[in-house]
Amino acid sequence: MKTRIMSAILGIPILFFFISYGSWPLVFIVLFLSIVGLKEFYRAFKSVAKPIPIIGYGATIIYILFIVPRQEYFSLFITILCVILLISLVFLFPKRNIMDIGLTFFGIFYVSFLFSHIIFLRNIPNGIFLIWLIFISAWGSDTGAYFIGIWLGKHKLCPKLSPKKTIEGAIGGILGGSLLSLLYGYILQTYTLIDIEYISIICFAVGAIGAAFSQLGDLAASAIKRFTKIKDYGKLIPGHGGMMDRFDSILFTAPFVYYVLQYLLF
Repeated sequence: MKTRIMSAILGIPILFFFISYGSWPLVFIVLFLSIVGLKEFYRAFKSVAKPIPIIGYGATIIYILFIVPRQEYFSLFITILCVILLISLVFLFPKRNIMDIGLTFFGIFYVSFLFSHIIFLRNIPNGIFLIWLIFISAWGSDTGAYFIGIWLGKHKLCPKLSPKKTIEGAIGGILGGSLLSLLYGYILQTYTLIDIEYISIICFAVGAIGAAFSQLGDLAASAIKRFTKIKDYGKLIPGHGGMMDRFDSILFTAPFVYYVLQYLLF
């Protein structure tokens, strides 16, 4: 527990710098997270499949650096990527099969595409403030679920998938994410120049549903780890495991927060 807290104390200021600065530093840190996460994802499947990492890494670099700033080329990017993967299936057969190709593509979507929504949200009006709802709802959910689960947890949520998670903990996670987001909305409304009507209520709603998505993201990652028979994706972050172990919930929460705020505010 102490190691997890120390990692958070060291990591939060770094995260604060990149998100506050935005621009290319944020793009490059998201690129770094995507490449490391993709490496961990592909490595997790080494016992059951053979994805093609070089295509995954190359597609991620092109997508984050060139397609994210020019979203009108996204369809062209996906088309070319699919064609390259199918061509590789021809030239690498029988060393690679369609399952390997599918896993290569899914890794790019699951890790790199979902991570990129951090950049999308930072670039919207007031994004420097609203982007924090991703982390407040996700990590508020983690904290609330942990403590309520220890205190009141009795009924198992998904015993075959994640034996330690309880229904009480899940409810506590939603309360934790929503209440922290409500507090953050009040701070935005009171102490900043952000001009959004009912911002506290919007933050509360986004935080509540974002917390639920956060838990689904964590459970999805657990399902992958159960299938591949690994405990953690890696050991990069002391007390947390790999990059994907720390950011699995963010992968689900970031797109949700981005699209909901786009719908509600613009």
